[in-house]
Amino acid sequence: MLTSSILFRSMTASPFSSTATRAWAGCLAAILMVTGTLPLNAAAADATIPDSLFVAADIAGAKSVVDVKRDAKKGDVVVMAGRIGGSKKPFVNGRAVFTIADLSLSMCSEISGDRCPTPWDFCCEERKSLIAKMATVEFVDSAGKPLATGASGVHGLATGSMITVKGAVRDVSAGGLLVIDAAEVFVHPAGTVAPVPAPVPAPAPAPVPAPAPAPVPAPAPAPGLSLPVIEDGTTRSTDPWADPATKTLVIFFINTDCPIANTLQPEIKRIIERFPGGAIKFYSAYPDAAVTAEKAAVHGKKFSIPTPLVLDPSQELAKRFGVTVTPEVLVLGAGNQTIYRGRINDLYRKIGQREPAPTSNDLRDTLDAISRGETPEPRTTAAIGCFLAPLAAP
Repeated sequence: MLTSSILFRSMTASPFSSTATRAWAGCLAAILMVTGTLPLNAAAADATIPDSLFVAADIAGAKSVVDVKRDAKKGDVVVMAGRIGGSKKPFVNGRAVFTIADLSLSMCSEISGDRCPTPWDFCCEERKSLIAKMATVEFVDSAGKPLATGASGVHGLATGSMITVKGAVRDVSAGGLLVIDAAEVFVHPAGTVAPVPAPVPAPAPAPVPAPAPAPVPAPAPAPGLSLPVIEDGTTRSTDPWADPATKTLVIFFINTDCPIANTLQPEIKRIIERFPGGAIKFYSAYPDAAVTAEKAAVHGKKFSIPTPLVLDPSQELAKRFGVTVTPEVLVLGAGNQTIYRGRINDLYRKIGQREPAPTSNDLRDTLDAISRGETPEPRTTAAIGCFLAPLAAP
């Protein structure tokens, strides 16, 4: 207990403390008090992390950190996906303990123009939000104490690494503490994105693997289109075809907490800059009941989104045109006929696989053809990203 007290005071007094660091300090102090602290001169007979705990394939049925923290009870066996981070030093020196953060959090490196040297500490997140979306993973000995060895570098564990972990809940509290004793760990290869677990409404059903996305023919749209555009903190019904110069509409379906959608924001801006003028008009829509006008405005400012922002809390717009994930893009022509619906490009060819660069720029090619005066054949492609959040039952 003395060691945990000294460590907590030293971390919170550090001149390098940030909001995220103070959040980790509070969680770490609680963890040390709950799990106990191995004395620094303890024998290290069980101080090697067993290779058998690391598996070669991803673990099925993973939930987000947020969903596990909401539903888990002490002793439950859970499967959770996240990224190692939450402070400038998420690993504990000399102890097989580290923190992971929910995949909905955006690392600094995923925010356009941010040059944070430690992107895994999520320094742009508010302290309360960060604590709610973090958990602690530990490797323990036969007595249930953390192994007296560092975990950094073991089987690819590193700051910013994406992992899936299966284990028993050692402790959980309403104050934000969640400690998992790892029984299996899969470390996602560098450069890939771990699958983003779909939100699970309470009570949480048994996890079911999401089917592979496949092109879905767009339903025939009804005439007329009105978009609830955010203006001065409220929404105003807007006719996107009001300007007679507009010949084509492009609507990006995005969300505030989808890493793939946020990663593609710089490409979205490049596409918009490629087609100036009013002939092609661009919008960004949020098909999520949890996204308010205020949240959308904050997200739009954070990523410098250059389009008008549209709220679609009932997913009426998404359902009308067959949109099922974010990011997904919709290109409409005269009479609101669908010219193209699907991925922006193939930077992500399947969940968990990010390519070094796209080889197919579907949206650019479609808009290039339209700008040349051509009439492309209507088509759809499979968009890869985060499935739309389920709506609450009426």
